[in-house]
Amino acid sequence: MNETFNPERVEHLHQSLSSHSEKMTIWTQLNAQVTKGAETLHHQAEQNGLPLSPLHSWWQACYELCSGYQMKISQVEYGEEEYIVLTNHGPAIVDLSHWTLISNLARPFVFPPQTHLLPGDSIRVDVQRYAALSFHHRGRLLSVSGDKLELRDNRGICVSSWVYEREATNFIVINYLSYDGQEKYTEADEFVELMNISPHWVDLSGWRLSSVRGKQVFVFAKRSKLAPFATCRVYTNHFDASTGGYSFQSPRAIWHNKGDEAQLHTAHGDMVYCYAY
Repeated sequence: MNETFNPERVEHLHQSLSSHSEKMTIWTQLNAQVTKGAETLHHQAEQNGLPLSPLHSWWQACYELCSGYQMKISQVEYGEEEYIVLTNHGPAIVDLSHWTLISNLARPFVFPPQTHLLPGDSIRVDVQRYAALSFHHRGRLLSVSGDKLELRDNRGICVSSWVYEREATNFIVINYLSYDGQEKYTEADEFVELMNISPHWVDLSGWRLSSVRGKQVFVFAKRSKLAPFATCRVYTNHFDASTGGYSFQSPRAIWHNKGDEAQLHTAHGDMVYCYAY
C-alpha cells in the first residue's frame, strides 16, 4: 500500500461533501479511503492470527469511517438547566465507549464502556452530579457568554463540534442581501443570507438581525442552529423551509433600495457581522 488509512483525511472529505458541488469526486475519494481502510484492517488481522474475510474487512472499514460522521451534537442547553444532546443520524449502531465530550471550562466527559446508540436515537449528558451520564461538575459548566464543545471518538478525532455566543462570532457572515424584491408593492421576497464558514454547528438562539435604516429586528428563536458550511435566509415576509424558514413577517419592504446596513448581533449584543450597501 502506498498510503495508509487516514481517518483525519476522511473527516476532511466529510466536511467537503457538505459544501462541494462535485459530489462524484468526493464519493470516489471516500471509496478509495474505504479500500485503504479495508486493506489495513485485513493486514492487521492476518498479523494477529485472526484473518477476516474480504467482506468483513470492507464492512468494518465502512463502519469506522462513517461512525463518526453520523454522530452529531444536536442540542446544547446552557441556561438554567445545562446538558448536551448527541444524536445518531446514520444507519448503524455506534459504540460510544471511551468517546469524549470536551468543554473549555471543565475536564472531559468520557463515555463508559458498552455505551451504544441506535440509529435515530439520542443520548443526553448532564452537568449536574445526579445524572446517570454527567460531567459531575460543581456549579455552572457552560458559560452563558459562549463556549465550544467537541465530541471526539476513541481515536481522539473530533467528529462534531458546537459553538455559541462569543465563541461563534468569527464563524457567521452575511453572505448576500437581496434588497430589491420581485414581489410587487411589498417586496416580501427580499432576504438576507447568512453563511456558516466553519466546521462547527453554530447556535443562533437569540441572535438578532437588524436593519439600521428601517429599525426592524428579527430574533432567532431558541434552538435555532446553522450546520457546518451551510447557509440560511431571513426573508422579509416569505416562508421557505428549504432555507431555514426564517422571516421578519413584515407587511412592508425592509431593505431600502437606495442603501441600508444589515447588522447581526449575538443574544448578548456582541457584533457578529455588518453588511452595508
